[in-house]
Amino acid sequence: MDISNQLMTETIEEGLNEVFFDEFNMEVPPDYAKLEDIFKIEKSKKRAEYDLDMKGTGRFLSKGESEDIYEDNIKEKYKTTYVHTTYADSVPITKEYLEDELYNIIKDMVEDLGNSARETQYFNSFSVFRNAFSSSYLGADGKSLCADDHPRDYGTVLDNKFTDKFTTTVLDQMIVKLIEQASHAGKVVSNIPAVLLVPPARYTSAVQITEAKLVPGSNNNDPNVFSSKYGIMVKQSPYLGASQGGSDDAVFLLSKKHKVKRFVRVPIETWMTPWDKSRKTVTYYNARFRESAGWSSPLGVVGTDGTTGSY
Repeated sequence: MDISNQLMTETIEEGLNEVFFDEFNMEVPPDYAKLEDIFKIEKSKKRAEYDLDMKGTGRFLSKGESEDIYEDNIKEKYKTTYVHTTYADSVPITKEYLEDELYNIIKDMVEDLGNSARETQYFNSFSVFRNAFSSSYLGADGKSLCADDHPRDYGTVLDNKFTDKFTTTVLDQMIVKLIEQASHAGKVVSNIPAVLLVPPARYTSAVQITEAKLVPGSNNNDPNVFSSKYGIMVKQSPYLGASQGGSDDAVFLLSKKHKVKRFVRVPIETWMTPWDKSRKTVTYYNARFRESAGWSSPLGVVGTDGTTGSY
C-alpha cells in the first residue's frame, strides 16, 4: 500500500471508529437494563472459564474448653463451564464509495454495525433469562435457572420458581422466597432484593407496584413496603419479551448475591481491511468480540413465568 492510500485508510478508519463506538456506547434510559446492572461481569484470559458451586461452611458449633475446633466439610457440588463464543460482522465499503465521497452512506453503514454489535451482546446475554424456565437449557445441577427442585444437601430442595402472573401479592411472595433461600449447608445466605427485571409489557405495573408511596390498588393509607423499605430498582429489557423469543409475563427478582455471569474474553474491537488487499477493490470495516454468559447457582434469583392466574 502506498503512503497516500495508507494515510487515507487510517484517516477514514479513525473517523469510522468514532461513529461506531458512539453508537455502540449509546446512552440508554435509566430504567433500561444495562448488562452491568444485571450480570456479574468478569474478564477472562482463557478459552473457557469454570465456576464452582460449593457446599461451604455451616453454622458454628459450640466448643467446650480444651476441645478441638470442629472441621467443616467443604466440598465441590456443581461445576459450570463458560465456553466463549466469537461474534463478528463487517460492512463492505467499495473503492467507488470512497472515490465519490459517499461518506454519509458509509457512516450510516458503520453506525448500524455498532448498533448490531451492542444488540447482539444484549440479545445473547439476556438469553439466560429468556430460557430460565426451559428444560432445554439446564445448569450444572441439571435444572433450569428457575425451578422448584434444585437439589440441596440439607435434605430438601431449593424452589425459586413461581407460575403466577405478576401482582403485588406475587412480588411479596417472591421477596419472601428470595430472603429465605439457603445454601447447600442449610444456612440462610442473606439475600436482599435489589433488582426487579421485567419485560416492557410489565414495566408500568412493576413501577406502580414498587414506587407508590401507599399500598398500590388500595384505598387504605398503609405504607407501601416495596418503596419504603426494600428500595427495589425496576429494570426493563426488550430482550425478555415475546417479540424476542421470551415472554411478556415472566418477571425476575434478583439479589446482589446472584450468580448470573458474563465473561468477556475479548471486548469489542474493530479494524479495516484495505481495498488494495481485495480483488474486489473493497474496503471492509470489521468488528468482533468473544464472550459467554450463564449462571453458576440459582441462589439470588427468583422468577415467575406468569403462566397461571390473572392480572
